[in-house]
Amino acid sequence: MTTPISPDVLTLPRKLPEGGKVNIVGLTRDQLRAALITAGTPEKQVKMRLGQVWQWVYHWGVRDFAQMT
Repeated sequence: MTTPISPDVLTLPRKLPEGGKVNIVGLTRDQLRAALITAGTPEKQVKMRLGQVWQWVYHWGVRDFAQMT
């Protein structure tokens, strides 16, 4: 019997956020950029804000904007 090198991936269903909020976890950079623009981020700041939010969410694991300083 052989053991697979990598385990099977299990995709869990997402819980949709309440109150019309957008869940940004799992978005690609392009999707996150679009979400920032939709949220009213000025065009000149989109690239900078995208990098900031990406790091907070995907590097440091922060899931609450109130924790982003």
